[in-house]
Amino acid sequence: MKSLKYIIPLLAMVVAFGSCEQEWPVFPPPNTPIPPPSPDPSPGSADFTKFVVLGNSLTAGFQSNALFDAGQMNSLGNILAQQFSLVGGGEFVQPEINSENGFNSLFSDLSDANPANWVIKGRLILAGNPPLPSPTDSDLGAVPVPTVNPGFVYTGAPINNFSVPGVLLGQALIPQTGDWNLAGLDPRFNPFYARFASNPGTSTMIGDAVAAGGSFFTMWLGSNDVLLYAVTGASGQAPLTSASDFAFQYGAALSIITTDPDIQGVVANVPDITSLPYFKLVPWNAIPFANGDPLINLANQAYSLYNGGLAQAAGAGLITAEEAQRRTIQFAAGTNGIVVADETLTDLSGLGLPAIRQATEADLIGLTAGVVLGTLADPNNPLSIIGVAVPLEDRFTLLAHELAEVQASTDAFNAIILNTISAIGVDDRVAFADINKAYKDLVDQGPQLIDGVAVSAGLAPPTGIFSEDGVHPNSRGYAVTANVFIEAINAKFGAVIPKANIGLFPGNGLPQ
Repeated sequence: MKSLKYIIPLLAMVVAFGSCEQEWPVFPPPNTPIPPPSPDPSPGSADFTKFVVLGNSLTAGFQSNALFDAGQMNSLGNILAQQFSLVGGGEFVQPEINSENGFNSLFSDLSDANPANWVIKGRLILAGNPPLPSPTDSDLGAVPVPTVNPGFVYTGAPINNFSVPGVLLGQALIPQTGDWNLAGLDPRFNPFYARFASNPGTSTMIGDAVAAGGSFFTMWLGSNDVLLYAVTGASGQAPLTSASDFAFQYGAALSIITTDPDIQGVVANVPDITSLPYFKLVPWNAIPFANGDPLINLANQAYSLYNGGLAQAAGAGLITAEEAQRRTIQFAAGTNGIVVADETLTDLSGLGLPAIRQATEADLIGLTAGVVLGTLADPNNPLSIIGVAVPLEDRFTLLAHELAEVQASTDAFNAIILNTISAIGVDDRVAFADINKAYKDLVDQGPQLIDGVAVSAGLAPPTGIFSEDGVHPNSRGYAVTANVFIEAINAKFGAVIPKANIGLFPGNGLPQ
């Protein structure tokens, strides 16, 4: 099958690939009736004197695939604390990251022994034509390596925000998460906890949060237990927590954080990652050919041996006729499916036939695929075009069976979260914020006006409330999310906490 490596000489010049472009929504003139007088702010039966946050990237202020100063200042925790200050909330301290662009692990390269040669990238911005999420430059002051960047370790005042980007639910319960001795050796270690751990290697995230002595808490954990698995294409790079493990860990976490019988709080569920922009912006059929283009025939000729081999395998009974048809690669005028790897296909490697096919509308393509589609797998071979001659790697795609697995896990986790509140008997003092429903409603209802500001469940400026990574909200999106929490708190505790004015928080910048 060597012919697959040499599709056609001029293909790179004529095939255009899909990007993350979006149409800007058009809004009708808003109706602006005079609102009724607002009641005076009140804490109701809740006590916000000492507010403590336990969570992951979604509460740390992580956005655009990095934790950086501006994002951290507009973290969900900090926005809630600002609103709580109107009803008796006290000072709220976060472990400052002190970096303008932060550290982007996806695009950085710290493999060289000499730090002077490290490639250090930061937060994403929209750039290029067509605009794609592109990393900014960062510096040594952002890298999570204390031997090179001593300032990474937090040494300031006692904190209220115990949020760690990338952390799984179970990692909040174990000391290995903050043990610097495990750096680079154990996947349980996370430098973003170690940097502020009270006793690295001994303390735990949840133990430190409880020790802060809060009167009110927010716990938003569990998203990464399915999200990381999904955004890496269910490729094995990140684990998918089982429902049984999740139930045990969530029960333990909520029991520990509510040990003080007087503490009150709010928990949130897991957003469905497959409904967010990350899996909505790069189409499955991102390979267009113009009508009558003679290169269509040349492209099909390049796969003739592969397709013929499938027919022979079907004739020999090695695969069904249906599988042979599913695997057949055929280009035509119009948009065509991306060539992807699919490990569920019958192994025909003994015949020299790879497990590949063209994507269908049942498959989801990750946003990061937009960076590699159309580039060369081999820089020295101008014909090695990813997505056409070279299949898109598994880590960039969520195939139909993987999508079902992710959605089933999300549903199971969310049922566990809701049931655990009752199971451990804290219904009277723990509110529930249904963030999954709030995000889905925004997707289903389309663009809308909030506080006179146009918002949509995308990342395209000026309306998008998700940051350039397609997963995390931007600052405006975190304000929208904070208001969902506030609604849940007000309903549970009879409080009158004013919602955040989302017009005061920035969205994504225009493409550069």
